[in-house]
Amino acid sequence: MRFGSTFLALSFFANPLLAGPFIDVDFGGTCTKNNSQVLENGDALSILLDDFGVRMPAGQEGDGLETRKTCWMRLKVKPPAGRYLAGLEQVYRGGLVKSAKASARVVLRYNLAQIDQEREARNWPAGKEVRPEDPKSEFEYTVDDNLGDARCGKTVNYAVHLVFVGRRPNFNNEFVLGSLDTVDVQLKKRRIQLKPRWKVCRDR
Repeated sequence: MRFGSTFLALSFFANPLLAGPFIDVDFGGTCTKNNSQVLENGDALSILLDDFGVRMPAGQEGDGLETRKTCWMRLKVKPPAGRYLAGLEQVYRGGLVKSAKASARVVLRYNLAQIDQEREARNWPAGKEVRPEDPKSEFEYTVDDNLGDARCGKTVNYAVHLVFVGRRPNFNNEFVLGSLDTVDVQLKKRRIQLKPRWKVCRDR
């Protein structure tokens, strides 16, 4: 199993002139400008995180017996001329495998305009092994918000804070391997996707 992005693409930080509505992209915590990629697809945005996850391989120290990784991102959404941001769809995908006595947890919190919300945590408790073929090895958050503030051309602030926790009782037989970005066992890309929804401004 390999974790980390193998997707070749232009990074925002190699070419800082994004042509779409997302501007002022910044990262913090485990996520940095060196291990995160920002890709435009029309007016949508994909964010690839190369190094956000828990790595506790069996028989290796890795992240130790207990770890807590954090990642935050901030950006602004600027509507096209004559439009306003009516909503934003967010999709977060990832995966995890673990031994029976290990446990893990993922928490997502985000701020979008007047919305400040923490989503239900994804938990993998001790007591059952999670293998790559197990449906529980993949997780997804899909959030689709409608915004009530319809001021024409208003730039909207967006921020997200992610926490990934892993625990195991020993190094010898127990393991946790998880990532928000990819589960490359099946060579499926996992990424954060942001899709804005626009409406035409009304004459006032």
